Amino acid sequence: MVTFLGVFKHAVDEKFRVAIPARFRDQLAKWGQSDLYAVARENHIVLFPQDAWEKFVERLLSEDNPPHNAQHYDYLRRQVALSGEICRLDSQGRIMLRPDQLQAAGVSKECQIFGNMRVLELWSPKAFEGMAQKALSQDENNLWLEIVQSL
Repeated sequence: MVTFLGVFKHAVDEKFRVAIPARFRDQLAKWGQSDLYAVARENHIVLFPQDAWEKFVERLLSEDNPPHNAQHYDYLRRQVALSGEICRLDSQGRIMLRPDQLQAAGVSKECQIFGNMRVLELWSPKAFEGMAQKALSQDENNLWLEIVQSL
């Protein structure tokens, strides 16, 4: 299973290419994966490796989704299909993203590539800073401690 950890700042070139950090490329190579599936979200782009993508799509297409959520799943499938792209790593370890994906994420010349365990996330530096501050300050229920103590 591919696991990503860490944050790296990278440039977006004039052809909309972004270099994937070597640490993350090594993880992909270790598991024989060379494609990332990019899905634009409101303020970031999610980059799925093959194994996580397959599980995500399986869940989206599952017949076991609650019937009352059928409309939500239908909407989400359309969102993913419209904003998604298969990105193959080139010989220099870069992926090419679509301009509309970058625009949706608010990314222009620089980005933060965040290893969020099973996926990579590509953020504008400003949006990433806001997300990181919020994430680091929220654990009112001591969830971190609860999980660590259960190991």
